[in-house]
Amino acid sequence: NGTNTMVIPQNTEKLWAFDVVANSNLGVADINVSTTLFDEQNHAIASRRTSNSLSVRPATTFTTEIKTGMLKDTNTTLRHFENNMYDEKFTRTIYISKSPFILTRPLFMYLKNYSYTCTEQMVSKTLPYVLMPENKLLETEYKDSADKITKTIQTLGNRQNNNGSFTLWANGSGYVESLTNDTTPYVTAYVMNFLTLARRNGFNVPQSMFARGIDFLRDYAAQNTTSKSDAFAKAFAIYVLTLNDYVTTSYIDSLEEYVGETIKDWTSGPIGMYIAASYKLLKQTDKAFNLISKYQMNHKASMDNIFDNMVANDAVYTFFMHKYFDTASVNLAQSIQDYINAGNYDSFVAAAIVMATSGTNENLNLDDTDNISILADGANIKPEYESGTIYANIPKKVTKLNIGCKKCKEPMFYTMIQQGFPKDVSSTSNGLEVTRTYYDAEGNEIHAGKIGDIVDVKISIRTRGDTDYVENAVISDLLPGGFSPISDSLSGDMDFSEVREDRVLIYTDIGRTPLVFSYRAQLSVAGEFTVPAITAAAMYNSAIHATGNKDKFTVSNETN
Repeated sequence: NGTNTMVIPQNTEKLWAFDVVANSNLGVADINVSTTLFDEQNHAIASRRTSNSLSVRPATTFTTEIKTGMLKDTNTTLRHFENNMYDEKFTRTIYISKSPFILTRPLFMYLKNYSYTCTEQMVSKTLPYVLMPENKLLETEYKDSADKITKTIQTLGNRQNNNGSFTLWANGSGYVESLTNDTTPYVTAYVMNFLTLARRNGFNVPQSMFARGIDFLRDYAAQNTTSKSDAFAKAFAIYVLTLNDYVTTSYIDSLEEYVGETIKDWTSGPIGMYIAASYKLLKQTDKAFNLISKYQMNHKASMDNIFDNMVANDAVYTFFMHKYFDTASVNLAQSIQDYINAGNYDSFVAAAIVMATSGTNENLNLDDTDNISILADGANIKPEYESGTIYANIPKKVTKLNIGCKKCKEPMFYTMIQQGFPKDVSSTSNGLEVTRTYYDAEGNEIHAGKIGDIVDVKISIRTRGDTDYVENAVISDLLPGGFSPISDSLSGDMDFSEVREDRVLIYTDIGRTPLVFSYRAQLSVAGEFTVPAITAAAMYNSAIHATGNKDKFTVSNETN
């Protein structure tokens, strides 16, 4: 509030400085500037009014929390809600249905707000829009879905390598021309599966881009298999080729010969699952049903590598069963339900579960809202009904929720999604340890500086505890107000990096030996600023993570 008036004589200039105090209300504040031009007789001859916006960003990152389960009794009680969030941008909604399709909504919201951009993550984030470009429960509209899909396809085109493959990062340390790296073929198959679905749903995919990707998979599928992870990637590649109407019998025969001799119980895992789907596409129905019947769903989450994840495999199996094997309804594996409740999400598994639930029978829904009652701390909340699903918005201050269903004859799914900006975060270290320190030009650690100063930022990270090595981790360093990052100053041993206006993102593998990264920022605004806590996490196992400490940094101008 308040005004500031100044007079600027002709042929001169002045610096206009004003104070801003950020309160606890997030959002945008308008700064109105009025200027008037006077002639030599001091008569106003022109005036202008401009409005500029200043946004207040919290010193924490946007978070998504999901809780799901079954309503098996006439009354179910939910407790222990997280209330330490800002009111702005806060939402908490519960969904209830007979169909597991409702699990798609919260995972879709998680992917919608996902901020990292490796090739897999871009595809996973966009996959729901390909599968369900118009959906009332997800609130997707075709035009918006088409725009998102087009942008992703354009970015993928820029990331395609000379041999038609796709790597996790564009020309990063993972860039290879060789077919011996099984991560590259799997990522390529994942992209090509996405592009195939996009084409079939009417979205434009450049023919040359698509053909080059298919040619890479054909070359890869023809190579000798060398390991279990290679066999896993090859089985997926063969499925994608078969999905595109290629006769892949010789590829399958060669792969089955290898796994039959070297991999015990391969028929009960993902390799057998992908081959079974390929047989079904090839119209070899007896072989397909015989092989898919041997798949064993898992009772716990485990990961052999980035993509060979038991939860994702169970999700793909669920999708295959209702897509190719005419299963009207599919019970979600315990591993999937446990994964969702654990809250340690990643883009790849979330997208796999969205794909699994997207084709389940949406007719297994409630007929009306009469049988469901929702009490929030004893107060009745009237639920809404949309697309066969009951939902209700839960107030922020609620600490206990009672869900009643007197006439329910069978168990139902519920899922609750809560999103917002936490007001505060605690320093944590679970498998990782990360620190960030500011230095001046002489190498002294600092907590203050002047406008125009260059600050050297140094980040150190290592694994700790029972974690020896982490592949594909991300370090997120939110900048305090008054800091302007210098984009070409970032250095260190990393796979990929992004220097954004308000943060620096570093993608790398982490071991016991500390890794050190550095970049520079210029101080551009005077004031006292909160320094957000630096964070780090394994992108494909977010239970492994670390959060540093918050701090304060003071920037002064030349006059004080």
